[in-house]
Amino acid sequence: MEDLLYRLMMDPPSPLEVALVLMFVPLWEATATLVHELGHAVFALADSEGRVVVCIGTGDGLRFSMGRLSLDLSPVGGGICLSSPETLIGHALGIVAGPLASLALAGLLYVLMKGYPSLEIFFGVGAVVSAIHFAGSIVPWRHEYLGSSDGWEFAAVLLGRESGNGISD
Repeated sequence: MEDLLYRLMMDPPSPLEVALVLMFVPLWEATATLVHELGHAVFALADSEGRVVVCIGTGDGLRFSMGRLSLDLSPVGGGICLSSPETLIGHALGIVAGPLASLALAGLLYVLMKGYPSLEIFFGVGAVVSAIHFAGSIVPWRHEYLGSSDGWEFAAVLLGRESGNGISD
């Protein structure tokens, strides 16, 4: 990290590099959201007999189904994994699986960034976006309109309180 900060100070990025970073952020945000929600879905599929729906965006996009898993992909918005967990452990693991998938993606992209110096900007932006995704979802928080983070939902399940986006008390 110090090496990167030193390089940024001694050799600031060119306008082209800044433009590339700005172009890659939306791509990596969509990718990080999909990987995060698929992390939830893997455990939901293992824990329940029912259908698992992963929605990325507004929910009015392309629809794919593979067995009990349905994907609904559209370009704008966040993501959600809808399932009916059957066990408390499965529910808790399913909640934590999303942030862990984000962390795993950040780690993979960091390794790729180091392994392919010519693609450092591309993989580096992805690693940072995925790490931010992890941090923003693992820390417990709740908002009246935005709902709640996975960290909040996990704490609610562990404490035996109702989860479900944390909007109602």
